[in-house]
Amino acid sequence: MQKNKLIWLTEIASILLIAILLTGTFSQAKPFSELSDEQQQILREFSSTWDSLPEEKQILLERGADRWLNMSPEQRDTARKRLERWNKLSPEEKQKMRERFERFKSLSPEEKQRIRAARERFLNLPPERREELKKRWQNLSDEQKAKIRQRLRNSTPEERAEFRKKMRSLSPEERREFLRKKAE
Repeated sequence: MQKNKLIWLTEIASILLIAILLTGTFSQAKPFSELSDEQQQILREFSSTWDSLPEEKQILLERGADRWLNMSPEQRDTARKRLERWNKLSPEEKQKMRERFERFKSLSPEEKQRIRAARERFLNLPPERREELKKRWQNLSDEQKAKIRQRLRNSTPEERAEFRKKMRSLSPEERREFLRKKAE
């Protein structure tokens, strides 16, 4: 479950990146030979089938190549890793990711911002603390997780801040017991 949570977080970011890459209006697609040398190099696996691809796909690929060319080496490395993780997912896992992304898109701007802020807080924790939280989450039943999620969704920002403060004040054993009781 820990691996799935990490995959979920990184893939949401990947899907957001893909969505950004796919937005915009379409313009006239170019023949493969009219793409820049750099674009042709990136898109070389499509050279033999380029003319048979739908125009929208050609345009998206060209834009993707342009974005790739404008990425820093670190950004390219991150994109490669995300694509590798995506490709390793089963079709069911990919479908779940798509559904989560659709649910995320339907949230209010405030709710999206709350989720982004929570993710940022999580990522800023020391790695040991993140691992501890992941393990604790994984040890909860699906029903317990659902109850916690629902409580958090229904709570005010002040209530969430108070909850975080309380959790920080407890020992690991006390936190487990507290969360177990809250989920019942």
